[in-house]
Amino acid sequence: MCIRDRALGTFIKGRHYVELAAGFSLAPVQETSLLSESLEDGVYLLQIGLGYKFYVTPKHTFMGFYLCAGLGYAYMRWSYKNPFEAMAYDEYGDELGMETISSDGVSGFEMYTGLGLNFVQSEGFQLGGEVLPGFIAWGGETSEGFDNDVFDTFYYTKLKFFVRFGW
Repeated sequence: MCIRDRALGTFIKGRHYVELAAGFSLAPVQETSLLSESLEDGVYLLQIGLGYKFYVTPKHTFMGFYLCAGLGYAYMRWSYKNPFEAMAYDEYGDELGMETISSDGVSGFEMYTGLGLNFVQSEGFQLGGEVLPGFIAWGGETSEGFDNDVFDTFYYTKLKFFVRFGW
């Protein structure tokens, strides 16, 4: 469930469009999943990235077709149902003592490509959709220093429909 997804962009050199996008999502964990026994409420996903669109058709046409690509950073965070204690270490590997771990997270790198179509486009209005296949490659270690042996590379295809006002 996407709670918030915002983008700020501009045209550069005619048909080239760049945007900075940020998003926040909540993904509940299925009750049948092994993760449901360990995690509280599901996972939160924060994302920020850069997108690029090349408009094959000019802006003044009634319909518009474009190609998309993007790169981004993602951070997934979760809380444990049952906090636990683990040994904490400094940057030299020396023990600092026990600490209670109640939540953790993992960083990832996102990349996507895709196609977009404005069914209707004018100077102040666009109605369209995008198909964006991509992936998020999660890091090998969590924020708390544990091996990430749970979250593999996540492949997806986003299907977006939108109404925009203004270019």
